[in-house]
Amino acid sequence: MAGMTLRLDRAQAGKSQAVGTAVAMQFADSTNMKPTSGTTLSLWAATADPPDESPLSKDTSTDVCVIGAGIAGLTVAYLLAREGKAVTVLDDGPIGGGMTVRTTAHLSNALDDRYYELERLFDESGARLAAQSHTAAIARVEEIVREEKIDCEFERVDGYLFIPPDGRLKVLEDELAATHRAGLVSVRRLERAPWKASIPAHVCTFRNRDSFTRSST
Repeated sequence: MAGMTLRLDRAQAGKSQAVGTAVAMQFADSTNMKPTSGTTLSLWAATADPPDESPLSKDTSTDVCVIGAGIAGLTVAYLLAREGKAVTVLDDGPIGGGMTVRTTAHLSNALDDRYYELERLFDESGARLAAQSHTAAIARVEEIVREEKIDCEFERVDGYLFIPPDGRLKVLEDELAATHRAGLVSVRRLERAPWKASIPAHVCTFRNRDSFTRSST
């Protein structure tokens, strides 16, 4: 099986760090970012220029092996490299493929499963943990963008949760109360979204929800 290797030293994984640790990446077919599933092509797949590295041709030793070269796997590898670990990332597809290549490129602590449902399944402490982890992840992405000077137009914007025309207002009421119990006390109820559009009245606004507005290569 064809493959490739990418090496990243600790200085590349964080300019405030010193020299030294390598990240080796092996991929099956990374010469382009063809979608690994589905029939459509995302903006990121159509415009990105992923690295084209030579195959990993011999055995290697490492402190940590990460399976998967999507945003989660590469973030783990990056953070470990900054801590001085030798990391090997393995993937059978392209860098940033799979779900990552189809991302909508926005970061949010407004969760699709709803906080009141997380409370029902995992109690209030579980919902709070979900809110804390997503909020911390957004802050870490912002920190990396700033430290690495990544030109990706990262911006904090508000997000709005609304019900469909045939939806029940109780859904918003329950979610508002659950978000506050989860620690997201900046979430507010509005009578309508602050722009003219065909959006139903009554929304919850998640303040400073974070987004990328274009891709960075």
